[in-house]
Amino acid sequence: MAKSTGQERRKHSRFTAYHLAKYKLLATEPKETCFCLAAVKDIGAGGIRMRIDKLLPMSSLLELKINFPAFNSPVFVLAKVVWIKSFKTGKYIEYGLQFTEIEEAVSSIIAKRLFSVEEKLKKRNLIYKFAGLFKLKKTSKR
Repeated sequence: MAKSTGQERRKHSRFTAYHLAKYKLLATEPKETCFCLAAVKDIGAGGIRMRIDKLLPMSSLLELKINFPAFNSPVFVLAKVVWIKSFKTGKYIEYGLQFTEIEEAVSSIIAKRLFSVEEKLKKRNLIYKFAGLFKLKKTSKR
């Protein structure tokens, strides 16, 4: 299991995503020929975090089939397991996957979506900070 050092090592930002994807373990001798379901937790231009109910070996290569609202059909990418996190409940395992092969158009759309989300968050945060400067104090009536 990968240990967390508390230091962010990602090159790309990620945004939270709650939808399903499908994956297939790629091996020298294909044992699984069908795709299995996984829950996407977050995604960025460089990778994806997913919850899967099966144990996969570290550094495994997976073929992912991801549905994006921006595309009419699922997008296929290859990704490598770079970290694994088990939970005490044992119901699922969380995986950090780094994209090893992804179409430039897909990577670009993810990056644009991230930029859009980050800009909205920055604006919202600035609005909250600005509004905080003008908080009125309640005065008691006599």
